[in-house]
Parts: sequence; structure tokens; C-alpha cells
Amino acid sequence: MAIERHTTYGAERARGLIILLPGYGDRPREFVRRGFVDRLRRSSAHYDIVAPDAHFGYYRTATLMERLAHDVIAPAQAAGYREIWLVGVSMGGFGALSYAARHEREITGVLALAPYLGDRTLLDEIEAEGGLQRWEPDLDVTFDPRERFVRELWAWFKEKPERPGPPSVFLAWGSEDSLARPARWVAKTLPNGHTDQSPGGHGWKIWFPLFDRWVTRTLEAPPE
Repeated sequence: MAIERHTTYGAERARGLIILLPGYGDRPREFVRRGFVDRLRRSSAHYDIVAPDAHFGYYRTATLMERLAHDVIAPAQAAGYREIWLVGVSMGGFGALSYAARHEREITGVLALAPYLGDRTLLDEIEAEGGLQRWEPDLDVTFDPRERFVRELWAWFKEKPERPGPPSVFLAWGSEDSLARPARWVAKTLPNGHTDQSPGGHGWKIWFPLFDRWVTRTLEAPPE
């Protein structure tokens, strides 16, 4: 997996590492064009920043988790970074959450901006059963690997409130986004202050202000 690297404080000087995961059809360079990298560079909290080329092909072949682990996370751990954050938009938000759900001990936290959280069939199924807490994830059925990833993620959302601790999950979206319905369901499982929304739909103009506020409130806050 190709990786763009944007800062080089190194594990000894940086507070941690931020991994930026792009959305469907986007390349890592979009985080530069849209101001995300510059905002992090201007932050009072110094983080190293990388943006893997985690394109749709890795999701289609169900190899994203393996490649992130091998190409990005393991080297970061070996280098000694104290914090590892995943930040993803849309499809990348789904990837970030899915990785954190499968590797809780490796990830400090996640910011998912308007994440993809499954197709209408699955969402209607959850709603028809009375919502997330009443929904029973049938993971014994043989699903396409991509469908299984989504169902396992929803099972994790359901159980996460019972297991406080890392990774910290932050979720933000546009109130008119077509993906807002599942985002609101997930928001109910998160602690106060871990969700945010702005007027608008699905796009970078909505995501950047949400990201900017998250950097201020979370990354620039003094470490606990």
C-alpha cells in the first residue's frame, strides 16, 4: 500500500501518529487539497501524519485490514508512537471504524466523518427489529466478506458501551447527509462530546469544519 507522509517529527518528538483514510474515489492527496494536513500542521499538538492510498480495491477484495496492519500500523508500533489515531471520510470512515473494532488495543481513537455504515437492506433490518439494542447480529450466516465486515462493525457498536476504554470513537456528519440515519443511531452509543454535526450534505465542505472543531477539542486538549 502506497503511503504519503506529511510530517516527520518522529516517534520521540511527536505526540502520536494520525492516519488519514480517503473516501470512495478520492486519493490521499485530497487531504492536502482540502486543508486537513495544513490544519494538523498548525495544531499546537504535534502529530506525524500519513495518508495511505486505501482505495476501494482494498475494500472490494476485503484486504484493507491486512494491508493497514502490515503496512501502516505495525511499523508505527515498532517506531514507538504513543498514540495512533485513524481519521476517515465516508468509505474511509467505515475503514477506520472497522479496523478499530478488530484491533482495539492498537488504536487510541477514531474520527469517522460521515462514514458508510451499510446498505439500505441492513439498515432497514436493524430498524425493523426495533433499533440497534434489539437487533441480533446473525454472524453465523455466510456473508460476502464485505457484508460481514459491516455486520461485525454494528455488533461492535452494540457492545462498545459495555467496554469503556480505547479506542475513543468520535463521529461527525452533515445533518442532511444521506448517511445521517445510521450515524444518529451510532451517536446514541457514544459518550457526550463525541459527536458533532453541521448543516449540509455529504462532502468535503461539510467535513473540514467538523474536522477543524475535532482537532481543537480533542487533539489540542492537554493529554490526560
